[in-house]
Amino acid sequence: MTIREKWETRLKTKTSTLTEPYLSEKFPIIKEDNNVLINGSICPNEELVMIIKNLKPSQAVLHRDAIVALHVTADELDKISDPPIEGIEEIILQEAPVKINYPWEIFTRNGQAIQDDFELLSRNREISEIKHHEQDSW
Repeated sequence: MTIREKWETRLKTKTSTLTEPYLSEKFPIIKEDNNVLINGSICPNEELVMIIKNLKPSQAVLHRDAIVALHVTADELDKISDPPIEGIEEIILQEAPVKINYPWEIFTRNGQAIQDDFELLSRNREISEIKHHEQDSW
């Protein structure tokens, strides 16, 4: 799955993208009264999803200097490119989340990502074993 699909599956919601103005027509943002912005380079895990689901307005999740997620109101979202929003409560992650900094990292982390996706998508489903039939040799 893409990183977006991973988040949408775990959060059980559709997402939109906060992007540069020249891309906003192709990727329009959907604004709600309350919005949770998630760093698009961060891959979800169970702990992170629980933290983000419980974020309240004016709370942010950080790891070191990187913003992982930020819960903002519609008014704050309109001002997001201005100087930092005042009064944000910071929730600091002790463990580093999986972050894709460079495109080639997708391939170096792909094995674990496929396994994680399979476990997520097959949860609560009946899995059948694939049986291999031996062929007679010629």
